[in-house]
Formats: sequence, structure tokens, C-alpha cells
Amino acid sequence: MRAAITWSYELLGPAEQALLARLSVFAGQFRLAASEAVCGFSPLDPGSVLPALTGLTEKSLAVHAGAGYHLPETVRQFAAERLVDLGAEMDARARHADFYLDLAEAGRAEAGDLDNLRAALDWAQRCDAGRHLRLASALVPLWLAQGALKDARTHVRAALDQADEIDPARPAALARLAAVERALEQAADIAALRAALSAAGGSDLEMEIVAAGAAALAGGELAAAVRCFRRPLRERIPSTIALSGLAVVAARHRDHERAMRLDGAARAELDRIGLHLTSWPVDESERALGHSAVRELRARGARMSFAEAVELAAGESRPGDLSERELEVARLVAEGLTNRQIGARLHLSVRTVEGHVEHLRQKLGFGTRAKVAAWIAENR
Repeated sequence: MRAAITWSYELLGPAEQALLARLSVFAGQFRLAASEAVCGFSPLDPGSVLPALTGLTEKSLAVHAGAGYHLPETVRQFAAERLVDLGAEMDARARHADFYLDLAEAGRAEAGDLDNLRAALDWAQRCDAGRHLRLASALVPLWLAQGALKDARTHVRAALDQADEIDPARPAALARLAAVERALEQAADIAALRAALSAAGGSDLEMEIVAAGAAALAGGELAAAVRCFRRPLRERIPSTIALSGLAVVAARHRDHERAMRLDGAARAELDRIGLHLTSWPVDESERALGHSAVRELRARGARMSFAEAVELAAGESRPGDLSERELEVARLVAEGLTNRQIGARLHLSVRTVEGHVEHLRQKLGFGTRAKVAAWIAENR
């Protein structure tokens, strides 16, 4: 087999040889956009990747299946040796890690990316402590959505131990670790929820979706919770639990009227279907609105049809009622930038940045920049 692969490799043109070697950094399946971003550097460019990749598939050195590609394992091992011989391994692996780091930090990583995310994480742990910390932190929402709480804790702790004490990604990583610890503390409650749904006849898949949302909610990873709870659920019971979870998300985003209407709808639906589960608490909204408003808004939610409640849950709310500029400033604060650095990044005066920071701290009720950073990490 190796002799056949060597023979095929020697018949390739320079672009196809370079691409095959670079593709060896992918673990399992990869998409065209990933191969262009990772492999499109000198002497290749992104535009030349597709023709070369097409040539490799025609010669059976790469496989095109569905929306992605992969290298047969024997070919990948051979290509990895060629990558070392060409002296391009470090560049290719760094670009691979950066591609999947960007995907994770943007909240666009999916379960299908896990093999490549693990490969990027392993390389970063060996070769780049800064990338390792950022990637481990960015992967927490995905691990929570997968129910992999212990994996999340292990990886983030290892990255924090390895990273520099003054690494600007450290505050967000510590906030993410705290989120994982909170989720682990509530693991028994999540298991009880799964058991209750099973007893009520829910499908395994939809039980797991709701349980993953509950784990993300317990960890304060609101964006991950929303992704779980908004997945199309066919069954009434898990859909009702999802409504209750989205009420909590709205409350933590300080969208209090929506929170109470969703909570009222979820409570009423639980009563109608006779499921004896306690809806998640929405204490923030109860304190903000007062008893009279809470009672009226819950009643309005209870009068909605189930379809109307689902439509309300599908809408968006802006975290903390911050302006777009304040959210932008808050994210840069979370990255560890000073007011002067934020001003340079956004082309604002230091005084203007100071004003934005003060306003957002007042709106969120936080006294320190560290708390702003933690809040941003929870609301990604």
C-alpha cells in the first residue's frame, strides 16, 4: 500500500503535493473553506486549493463525501511525513489551530468539528500555551452542550496551569471554569430532569437536547443554552422545559417582561400536561418588576397558546440592555484591554471610552472590570 501511495504522490504536480501534505493536519472530515484557510499559503493560495483538491479526489488520495472531505488514514500518515520533510508542519498546524480557534470563539463550532478541535487543542497544549488557553476556554460552551462537563474542567484547568499569569485570556478562562464548576454542582438536578422526561415518555434525542441546555444554563453559558433550547423539538414536554429555560436566559439578559411571560407560559403548560417539575427560577426579573407586575405578566403568558409562546421564545433580546457600542467596549474589556487600548482599537478618545465603561458598569451593576469580563464570558 505504501509503495502505491508513494508512486501516486510522485505523479502529482507541485500544488497537489503541497496540498496533500498540508491536509494531513486535519483529523477526520474537513470542509472546503477550512482547507482553503489552513492550506492556502505560499506556494499555494486559497484560490488554488479547490483545483488541487479536486485532483487529489480524482486520484483517490482524498475522499469527497457529503459536505466535506477526508484523507484515508494510510494516506494521511504518509502525507504527514511529507509535511515534516517540506518543513511546513509548524506553519500548517498553527494555521489549523487558528482556524478552529476562530470558529470556537465565534460560537460557530459544532459537534462535527470535534475531531479537529481536539487535534488543535492537543497541538496547542504541546506548542503554544496562549492558544491552548484561548481554545480550551472557547470550547466550554460546546462541551457543556455535549454534556462533557468533566472534560471541560480537565482541559480548562490544564490550560490555566500552563498559561502565563498575565495572559489577557486568563480572566475569561477563569469565568468559564467557574461556569463548569456550577454545572457540575447541579449534575444531580440535571440527571433528575432527564429521568423525569424519560418517565413522561420523551424520546432519547430530545431528552439529551434539553439536558444539554440545562447543563449550559447551570454553567451560565447562555448562548449555548439558547442553541440547545431553540433546536426544533417535536414533543410537547421537552418543548415546555425549553420555554422555561429560555425564560431564565431572558431574565439574565434583563429582558424581564419577556422572561415573566415565558415563565407564565411554561408553568401553565406544565400544569396542563400534568408534569410535576419546578420551572427554573427567574429571581432577577421578579426582583426587578415587583409582585404586581410579575403576577400580571405571568397571567398574560399563561393565556398564550403554545404556538404563541414558542414564537415569543424565538425572538432576540439584547444582553443587559446595552447599546451596540457598549457591548463592543465590554467585549474589549473582557479581552483585558485598557481604556487607552480600547480607544485605539475603536478610534475613540480615552475620555469617551471611560464614559462607555462607566455607563455599562452602572447598567450591569458591576463594580469591577473583572466582573464585566466574567459577564461577557457567560453571555457569549
